[in-house]
Amino acid sequence: MARQQAISSAKEKVSESYQSERPSITAGMIGRYVAMVVVVFIAIAPLYWTFITSVKSGLEINASPPTLIPHTFTLENYAAVLTNSTFFCQTCAIVRLFLS
Repeated sequence: MARQQAISSAKEKVSESYQSERPSITAGMIGRYVAMVVVVFIAIAPLYWTFITSVKSGLEINASPPTLIPHTFTLENYAAVLTNSTFFCQTCAIVRLFLS
């Protein structure tokens, strides 16, 4: 009998300590998470827009209103940059000057 009381007493202590250590969700925590999501969105949005614009066709780039998801996915812009060696070499030279 004493053993059962000791076990139940230990269970109650563990349950009380678990509940007291468990953090409660506060308005401040929710505000921090919302702020963090907004900051991450602001940081990632330009990278997304740059990539999406790079795979759009010329007509879709200049379309009004702009599209968030390209209707046509093309790699022609990358091929044009790599095959136009004058532009590619000039760009590399400019970057090299700024980095040295």
